[in-house]
Amino acid sequence: MFPTLADQILARPDLADQLLEGLERAGRFAATRAMACTVAASDVMDAPTSEARRLDQLLFGELFRVLDEQGGWVWGQAARDGQVGWIRLSDLTADVSRPTHRVAAASATVGGRILSLNALVVSDGAAGLADLLTFAADCAEAAESLLGAPYAQGGRTRDGVDGWGLVRQALFAAGKGAPVVQQDGSLLMGRRLAGAEAPGRGDIVLSEGGPGVVTGPDEMIRSRQGQGVAREPLPEEALYFRP
Repeated sequence: MFPTLADQILARPDLADQLLEGLERAGRFAATRAMACTVAASDVMDAPTSEARRLDQLLFGELFRVLDEQGGWVWGQAARDGQVGWIRLSDLTADVSRPTHRVAAASATVGGRILSLNALVVSDGAAGLADLLTFAADCAEAAESLLGAPYAQGGRTRDGVDGWGLVRQALFAAGKGAPVVQQDGSLLMGRRLAGAEAPGRGDIVLSEGGPGVVTGPDEMIRSRQGQGVAREPLPEEALYFRP
């Protein structure tokens, strides 16, 4: 799925974030409350049921801006990448701790839990962590750490990741923000390479086969159904963006 601007607006006809009052139409506006993910990864769904479509994942320590609650599910917005959806209330806590480190490897064991790249933690001295101001050299470095991971719609972990999940993880690891696809198909992120400007390592690729990360002069990494995260030649026709 493409992460569009509409996916990042916390509003529906009956209820919206109070920060959107005057910008969106809604029956009522209310303040959100921040809750933190307490499991390795919690699914963000398009409806409050486990049978719904997964849109994204919230990783351990990431915040979710809660606006509504129904039957053990809460509706709100992932603070890190802006995705709006439903998540299980039991996977969240209102006791929000300020993280000191992020997981800098594909996975790391912290406090007895196996956590994924970019999970946010209070450090216990575990290997595979980096402080919050230390990032990967470029997006390609993070993408390469996920080589071999299977494809999974809406996934963001080594256990399963889709094309946009891979790109999001690579960008976060390099200290960049989440991408958004605009109506014209371009990315609201960084700058688009123009003319004969050659893509370089760490640039983001948009092509018919899905998004990916440039790793070399003629090579990229992306996650596709049936193959998972793998290296591929750069496509003949593509848009390139430098984050």
